Amino acid sequence: MFFAALALRGYGFFVSLLLARWSGLQSLGSYSFLLITASSTSTPLSVALANAVTQATAHGRGPDRLRSAWRAARMPLLLCVAVSGGLALWLAFGGGMGKDASSSFGLIAMVPLLLALVVGQFLTQTAQGVCSGDGRPQLMTIPTIAMTALGLLTTMAIMAAHGFLGALLVTALVGIVPALVVWWRTTRKPVLSKQALAEAPLSPEHINLWPYLGRAVPEIGANVLNSLTNWVCFMYLVMHAHGPVGLGFITVGLQWSVVMLLPANSWGGAIMHRLLQAQSKPGGDIDPAIVRQELRRCLRVTLACCVAVLAASPVLAWLYKLELERLFLLLLLNAASALVLSHNFVHERVFVCRQIQNRWLWISGGAYAVQMVLTLAFIETTIYAVAVGNLVALLVVWMASRYELRLGNAHDKTPHRHHHQ
Repeated sequence: MFFAALALRGYGFFVSLLLARWSGLQSLGSYSFLLITASSTSTPLSVALANAVTQATAHGRGPDRLRSAWRAARMPLLLCVAVSGGLALWLAFGGGMGKDASSSFGLIAMVPLLLALVVGQFLTQTAQGVCSGDGRPQLMTIPTIAMTALGLLTTMAIMAAHGFLGALLVTALVGIVPALVVWWRTTRKPVLSKQALAEAPLSPEHINLWPYLGRAVPEIGANVLNSLTNWVCFMYLVMHAHGPVGLGFITVGLQWSVVMLLPANSWGGAIMHRLLQAQSKPGGDIDPAIVRQELRRCLRVTLACCVAVLAASPVLAWLYKLELERLFLLLLLNAASALVLSHNFVHERVFVCRQIQNRWLWISGGAYAVQMVLTLAFIETTIYAVAVGNLVALLVVWMASRYELRLGNAHDKTPHRHHHQ
């Protein structure tokens, strides 16, 4: 999954560099507004759906569980696309929030493009959930890399003819096509020997995702708060205070923040799978040694990525035509946030496995309130208020979640909740 995520990020950077050098930060900012709006509205539900599919597939038995997982995901998938797609359209073109950015867009072209981006996000997350639950996340790798390579070969020509609208179209296809390939591969009727069929008859297994999604309501609420807070802070407030050029500058920082977190994010399904395997029972305690191992793994690789991005800042400043000092400060703040988020990423999955997502919702809600207040207070003064507010919010989540999970030294000395085997 890591190499697939790397290919997708490489494509995203290629498009952003083309836009920045051909059309400037203003065009990049407008493109990013629409792309991030689609992502912000679909991520909360798509991540919860992926986690639910991963758990249901991992707990399933029999050779037909992958097809059953896809069948179980159909109705939740349709409902999620409808809700997220409608919200994306409202934020981009209605409610008085997206008018500054959407006035220069072709409305007729943008509606299907936004919906395609949302559909691609949900299909990709569902496919990753099925593959991760089956312990084979690499099934997504080859189709994703192949489609991304095709996108790289065609993007320049399409952008030359249709501008960033063409780039959005290719981005949507890069998300949709690999997921459809995985769907086709995992829903084919498995070929089994007579002995295997006698031991495990090929009958449709009933998988019900709704209990998993019901338990994920607090997690969904936390992710909705996260996405909408980030959309308001990173998109709406920056657009109104500093215009498309400022939004383009923030977008550059966001893109390279994704690189800092690329390995940890690409391991999401694998981390969930290992945590589920280390659980004493569904919803029960998890071996603290496994949790600490995942925390160390994510922190080490994120630190290496942060150092690499910061070392490359002079080259990035030249590529994007930005002042080195301004870009380095933004990347430094984002690197600090990435290191904290690498731990929060594992903490959230522990909350999901232990089925205590309601506590994650309260923790996240308080942190996002802090982020919103700080950004609103200082956004007119400095554009760095966005990065500082985000860092403070992540630190609040880290401290509260660490306390809740009892992962400190005191817990190591005095067992409280975990069963040591």
